[in-house]
Amino acid sequence: MASEFDIGACQTPFEVTNNEMDSKLISVTLEGQTLITDQVFSLSVVMKNTGTAVWGQNSEQGERGASFLSRDPDYNDTFGTFFISPTQGSRVQPGEEFTYDAYLRAPSEPGDYTMTWQLVDWIIPYGNNYTTKPFFGEQVTVEVTVVARTEQPPPEPPHRSGVIDISDFEYEGSFSLPSVPNVPQDEKVFFKSGITLRDYGGEKRLLLTTGTYQQSLYEVAIPALGKFVGNDDSAVPVAALRTVFGELPKHPEAEANGTMWYDNISGLLYWTNNHSYYVSTAALFPVLRAARLD
Repeated sequence: MASEFDIGACQTPFEVTNNEMDSKLISVTLEGQTLITDQVFSLSVVMKNTGTAVWGQNSEQGERGASFLSRDPDYNDTFGTFFISPTQGSRVQPGEEFTYDAYLRAPSEPGDYTMTWQLVDWIIPYGNNYTTKPFFGEQVTVEVTVVARTEQPPPEPPHRSGVIDISDFEYEGSFSLPSVPNVPQDEKVFFKSGITLRDYGGEKRLLLTTGTYQQSLYEVAIPALGKFVGNDDSAVPVAALRTVFGELPKHPEAEANGTMWYDNISGLLYWTNNHSYYVSTAALFPVLRAARLD
């Protein structure tokens, strides 16, 4: 059963508070203060904008970000993530209240835990360097008890001949993407890009774009893969940047390329344009393009 309670404010020396950016904690609703290991649970936090700035994602209009980041230690992901963002397109005027809803994951080890959250002048994906952004306003501190899971996981479903399922796949490894120089929006946290492979001089390469709004096409050489071990990614290599082809042409109303396919025989790259918000009407722009990678 969910419980609602008021929590007092806690201020730290790192906190930055001024008239422009400030907040007050109104209430917290938690899906039970006793959780099971690895349980996914809901958290709802009501905050009041007590500063003079509007909270939103349109920085060009003077709006400021207001996302929760974890504290003690800063940016920890003990409960599955280090941030809780407001809903897309939300705007909170001074004096208004806003409810942050999130689903978190309990730790894998039983024990008593304290999670601490505080707002930061940052919003994903418009300012990825969150470590340079100041905390502001009252902290949210919630104490929970995590107990060991007692029920056993269900048995794996029997394999059916002729049907591909998870048992037919094996994790080979991973690699991460390099930064692309001289591209203003080289998004690695949130972006929409098709991907495709091509062989070049005996080397296997991956083609993709830099992001949602500025689609600069580039390719990387696929390295020998490294595996995650739990949350440890130290064995995962960074792919080598091979070629930056430049902006991927699209219609001005398109925000993302949907898919890509490279034909090694003809040397043609095919890609589609789309707009994720055009879901009920026909698109007003061409949806298929092709080019040679000269």
